[in-house]
Amino acid sequence: MKRIFAVLFMLMFLFIPSAFAAQPDISSDSQTFNPFTGVYDLKGHVHVDLGDRVIDGDAAQVYLYQLEVHAQGNISLTDKPTGIHFDCDSVEVKGNERTAYVNGNMVFTQDNLRITADNGSFTRR
Repeated sequence: MKRIFAVLFMLMFLFIPSAFAAQPDISSDSQTFNPFTGVYDLKGHVHVDLGDRVIDGDAAQVYLYQLEVHAQGNISLTDKPTGIHFDCDSVEVKGNERTAYVNGNMVFTQDNLRITADNGSFTRR
């Protein structure tokens, strides 16, 4: 009986979503987490480090199970490997698609390049 329990316990950990292994580094003035939905609700001086991307802003929702971040207010998004930087009003980062959708007063910069637009998207390959 103990062996069956031990084997089942070990198998359970093999099937835990990779989202747990790759949790983002999160900080904010206030935050709540719902373990049933896997959603962080962040407010005030939000900082979310996803490893290759960093998001700073006023508020955000981090969906661990869906690998998504939705952030609003004074957004700064940096893609570390490419040096690409976005400033905008809101952003949705979809980890499975490796895409960031930026909206409102978007300013894109990389090295000496600067592009402004109402919205845009960036997909990293």
